[in-house]
Amino acid sequence: MPQLLNRPRAIEIMAREKLDGLAALMNHNVYYLSGYFGILMRTNFDQHSAAVLAADERQPRGLVTAAFDCRNIINANPPVENIVSYTDEPATPDRATSAGGAIYGGWGTRPDAALSPRQARWVQETARLTETTTQSCVHGLIKAIKDAGLEKARIGVDDERLLAWLPELGLTKATLVPAEGVFKEIRMVKTAPEIDLLRRAAKINEAALLKARAALREGVTWEELERLYMVEMAAHDARGVYLECGNGGLQSGKVAKHEPVMFDALGTYRGYHGDFGRSAVVGSPGPDIEARLTALEAGWRAAYETIRPGARYSTVAAAVFDAVKKSGFVGQFRPPVVHALGLQHTDDPAGRFDPPGKKPDRVIEADMVLNVDLPHIEIGWGAIHIEDTVRVTKDGCEALTSMDTALKVIG
Repeated sequence: MPQLLNRPRAIEIMAREKLDGLAALMNHNVYYLSGYFGILMRTNFDQHSAAVLAADERQPRGLVTAAFDCRNIINANPPVENIVSYTDEPATPDRATSAGGAIYGGWGTRPDAALSPRQARWVQETARLTETTTQSCVHGLIKAIKDAGLEKARIGVDDERLLAWLPELGLTKATLVPAEGVFKEIRMVKTAPEIDLLRRAAKINEAALLKARAALREGVTWEELERLYMVEMAAHDARGVYLECGNGGLQSGKVAKHEPVMFDALGTYRGYHGDFGRSAVVGSPGPDIEARLTALEAGWRAAYETIRPGARYSTVAAAVFDAVKKSGFVGQFRPPVVHALGLQHTDDPAGRFDPPGKKPDRVIEADMVLNVDLPHIEIGWGAIHIEDTVRVTKDGCEALTSMDTALKVIG
């Protein structure tokens, strides 16, 4: 498994926030800290995996997982020093481990079975990893915290339920503080393996959107187009989240001739997001559609030229807005949205009660991965969109999606 964690940045930010360690219960943060992307992380199950990182690099990084997932853990070989397992079976006096969990029964092995080296390793390693099972994921998290020397430390947690759960289950000497924003702050600057995953996510997501866009025809429903997008994502080991055409859907209910249509695709590849937008029209676009898209293209060029270390989100947004207006855009243009992209659609730290669209006006750093949203939706007219992803370099930015922003005219 890849080393996703930006450990030097994590240590720096933990020091700034006076934290001795981090404890994660949210899927994306567990994946980030441990490098393990398990099958349960693709489901809606809650409290099934956890991870621990101490600021002291001499202490073991911990991953907590269900005992039945041990074979997958063994296959993946994540870059952690401590794996803690738990079972959901009741611990009885004759079937209890020293950590309070039940002895893991698991799937049986025939005594006379001729095991391959892979199968033999499963049996041996599963037995080792389940010697000290705990009662639940949260119990396992406490064990991983103690194993990392953090029992009396100041720990940042990404899930505020842990503020009550951990003391309730016996972790009473640690100081627990909400730290979802700390996790996001660490994740803002990507490691090389993360950038590789984001680059792959961008290419797959773009190709899937373009395949759906090529199928645009008069009378087609959006559900048909989104289905094409989802199938194309799956064909490349990725997962579609949505294919949007603007709030409320198609203005006529189905694709209509001469009505501009925006395509906004969000999908994931191994947990990392691709986010991409383009425009199309069936039949003659008319001069107003072409003029407005030309203005958006000028805005995207301005964004690409402005994004660099030291610039602020507001600087980029202002450059885009000015370029769009100077290009003769007719009508009301909504200010563009600049946002970080990664394990979440928006990786930017935010206030506890901030709505999803609110972003901090942060200073851009090298190896951040950013998106610039340039949609225009007008009821009674249609919708157009340009959205691309860039990696910030030491002196500018690198586009991870194509620079081909042209309107697709069909028929």
